[in-house]
Amino acid sequence: MPFAWVVAGLLLAPHAVAQTEKPSLTWERYIVLVRQYQQDVIDWNQALVLLEDRGRLESAVRNLGSFPLTTKVLKAAVLMHTEAAAKLSAPGDERVRDLQIDVARNILRLVNEQDFSSKWHLAAGYFYQSVLSPGQALHFFDRLREMAHDDVELLLATAMVHETYGAFELSKIPRWTHPNPVFVQNRAEQRLVAETRRQAQQSLRQATEWYSKAIDRVPADAVAYLRRGHCYSLLGQLEQAIADLSRASQLAERPYERGLAELFLGRLYRESENLTASVSHYRRAVRDLSDWQVGYLALSEVLEASGQRAESREALQSSLSVKVQPNDPSGGLWQYYLRMDAFSDIVAELREETVP
Repeated sequence: MPFAWVVAGLLLAPHAVAQTEKPSLTWERYIVLVRQYQQDVIDWNQALVLLEDRGRLESAVRNLGSFPLTTKVLKAAVLMHTEAAAKLSAPGDERVRDLQIDVARNILRLVNEQDFSSKWHLAAGYFYQSVLSPGQALHFFDRLREMAHDDVELLLATAMVHETYGAFELSKIPRWTHPNPVFVQNRAEQRLVAETRRQAQQSLRQATEWYSKAIDRVPADAVAYLRRGHCYSLLGQLEQAIADLSRASQLAERPYERGLAELFLGRLYRESENLTASVSHYRRAVRDLSDWQVGYLALSEVLEASGQRAESREALQSSLSVKVQPNDPSGGLWQYYLRMDAFSDIVAELREETVP
């Protein structure tokens, strides 16, 4: 069965991804290389050996003699299987998806180019982070670190995995707790909540440690302060959270990052009942995130709580006039740091390098 799955990906993946890409000379050259790889494998009747018995991949290729797998073709094969994995996002596709990544990784061993391999491992880690598989994401980031690749991006990527897992696990807890204090959880539920909270907090503490390493490396990195401040806020360390988020707002060059810092500051001051400060930060947030509904909704609520009803209605009306954006974090603020685009950006860069 694994052989059938991979061969299906081998035959269909280029066609599937080609339908979603804009035609370009780079893309056409890439498809030529991919189809050469396909035809070589099929013509030589080596698909079973190469793809199912992954442990014998390298020796099998060495024994093929005139098998015309050039470095460019191998790189295209790595990218093809990687992109095939990214297309397998439906429930139940996990096993097939992981198999495609395994095939790509085994072919990658034959490429023997440090830069290409480093970028691929980074892309694979980002991919698994985007599908909320923290263990697999950390595996690829750790492997990249073993390859003597330890720049700030890798520090931030590792921290983001811990932050993503911790914040997401914490978001589950309210669904398991009853709003009525009279309701008492049974012991099993209490243990579940306690263990979930413990694991989430452990992940968030690990995230703060990695962000601190990134800040030590680049003291003016607004993103590291933004994310570490968010972790501190979830851990209940409000003074540290406010300090980091304020610093992030000062350092941020992009409105997106500054707006998020102000959004989180507004929430922290709202939770501490400092309505005046909360309103001030939410107003700054909507200036930078004017196409997001979440800032207007939060501002409307805190204005209502402070008795400014006319302004509250105005903010609410503004939220209704904004079209919901794909990256609008109204459904849960933790979503903002899932770097959905990082994987595709790196793969596109690798494709450009393979077929310039």
